Amino acid sequence: MLRFLCLLGYCFCLANIDVCAQEPRLLPLQQTAYPQAACATDAMIAAALQNPATAQQYAQHNNFLRHHPLPNNARQGGGGTILTIPTVVHVVWASDNPLSNISDEQVISQITALNEIYRRQNENAADTRPEFLPVAADCEIEFCLAQRDPSGNPTTGITRTATDSLNFSTDAFKYTATGGADAWNTAEYLNIWVVNRLYNGLVLGYAYLPATAPTPQVDGVAVTFYAFGTTGFLDPPYLLGTTAAHEVGHYLGLHHTWAQGNNPPDPDCIEFCILDDDVADTPNSCHANFGCIPYINSCNADLPNDLPDMNENYMDYSNDACQNAFTLGQKARMRNVLSFGGYRYGLANDPLICTPIQQGNDDVRLLDIANPTGTQQLHPNKPKH
Repeated sequence: MLRFLCLLGYCFCLANIDVCAQEPRLLPLQQTAYPQAACATDAMIAAALQNPATAQQYAQHNNFLRHHPLPNNARQGGGGTILTIPTVVHVVWASDNPLSNISDEQVISQITALNEIYRRQNENAADTRPEFLPVAADCEIEFCLAQRDPSGNPTTGITRTATDSLNFSTDAFKYTATGGADAWNTAEYLNIWVVNRLYNGLVLGYAYLPATAPTPQVDGVAVTFYAFGTTGFLDPPYLLGTTAAHEVGHYLGLHHTWAQGNNPPDPDCIEFCILDDDVADTPNSCHANFGCIPYINSCNADLPNDLPDMNENYMDYSNDACQNAFTLGQKARMRNVLSFGGYRYGLANDPLICTPIQQGNDDVRLLDIANPTGTQQLHPNKPKH
């Protein structure tokens, strides 16, 4: 899904179809005011479900998630099994903008941020409002840069590809043939593509929900370089790595907290308040929340003990500094996606991918034999007579 945000000069949304009609955003840091637009995840899902096979697969998996028992380790404070997801980051940088060739340090800072966010070790975890503390969760999910590539060779988990394209409005950056980088086996690796610009600068990132990618080769997460990580060349307020955390949440099965969205807006918040994100402990909300405004209650505000919108949730559109929590229900849904029967079951089941290959100074590995060709056999030297 494409992630749009419309706030104080920023606009991005989630959809897998044409983005909302907006002026194109200029290069990072050249901040320009844009009109607010509401764009919803239902547009992306609707586009994916035009394919009958995809629709059937998505329905089956969603049914599994809705009826699968909550895992015993869906607890708040952790203490269960840690699931580690091997990750490869493809830096597809624009040759006309060397800044988009981000450093290894910036990539590593994003992996660190993901681990802190998904383990509830983020520095602003204490900012979760009291009414949501009982459901704020350590998701017990971690991420590692892959140490072995699909052929079993040592790797840093980072690939680099120079491209002539400054902007991508399709999945072309996911194919070597169209100026990008081919995915590593998407059943075994979380593939994250970091690019110069998406949809003419209107989009910060997007991901495919489980069972919605049109082909396995494009399944994964895309993020613009100026919203990736916590160090390096970043575009305020995208400084804490939450864009990637949000998109990885989609990749692991989470919807926005306002469910399938409110597009066009329902000014009375009647129709859209009945939509749900399939997570019981995230309060229903009529729409995305922008900025950092506390105690907005867009649904059922007149009911006693009704909770406000959870705008500190990573699946809302609040500013990076205001997002600080996933819930127990979201944790359960993501871990079910990674469990037996879940669409991404194979993703966290090969610890060797995260284990470095130990090589000494004198280690040699045969990768290929170019010559000789043919059927000759080599024999050990025989003693002379």
